Amino acid sequence: MQPPPSLTLRLTLLFNLTSAIVFSTFGWITERSLMMHFQNEDKIELKLISRTVSQALSEWTDTKDKGALEQRFNDILLGHHGAVLYVCDVNGKALFASPGGPNLSDVTMDNAFHDKVYDWSDTKHTYRI
Repeated sequence: MQPPPSLTLRLTLLFNLTSAIVFSTFGWITERSLMMHFQNEDKIELKLISRTVSQALSEWTDTKDKGALEQRFNDILLGHHGAVLYVCDVNGKALFASPGGPNLSDVTMDNAFHDKVYDWSDTKHTYRI
């Protein structure tokens, strides 16, 4: 009959197992907290951009220069890292699309998603829109 493992070995294994569980749990909580923080920051930023774009559109009339409206949209995006803009009319015709941005014409927006932020994916990336 083999003697049981030493007390030192048993305590070492127990300490290592406990440490692994505690650190894994702490890491998971930290990762979730950071992810939720950045999602909330994205929502705030996107809603700010949305309100500013809505205001610019409400002030624009067909008699005004479309180039000035496009310049206003480009100005809105300044300082918002990674933000792109795609604006279309009620028929789905693009009024403005950020140069070099992803093709967002496939995004279907209905009234249920107006002023809400959600995730949308194309074949390569996931976007928060």
